[in-house]
Amino acid sequence: MFHHDLFGVSLGFKGGTFCWPNPVSTGGKAHISFDPIVTSSETVDLKFSVYDLSGDLVYRLKYPNVSSGRKDTAIGRNLHNSSGTEVAKCIYLLRLEILNNADETAYTVGKILVVE
Repeated sequence: MFHHDLFGVSLGFKGGTFCWPNPVSTGGKAHISFDPIVTSSETVDLKFSVYDLSGDLVYRLKYPNVSSGRKDTAIGRNLHNSSGTEVAKCIYLLRLEILNNADETAYTVGKILVVE
């Protein structure tokens, strides 16, 4: 007999993961807000990636030892990619991935609209 209450998701994100302001102007900064589901004594490693609509990686940053609770992080300085080049005006996809000490992963995705 299958008992669905024996299985649960122990790793993930609480509530929404979102970008603000959205849309964001090219001269401004985009901020990402997220809340990982982890115990109060646990930390996870977070990988934050931004892709253009063709699937090319534009920006990636890793954050070690992230704890539970709502977090906000800024994307680069004035919307520049990892190489220091200003990003184009368009829609981007963001992906937040967390990895815990048991090698479990969870991710969430969102959109960022960059305008003039």
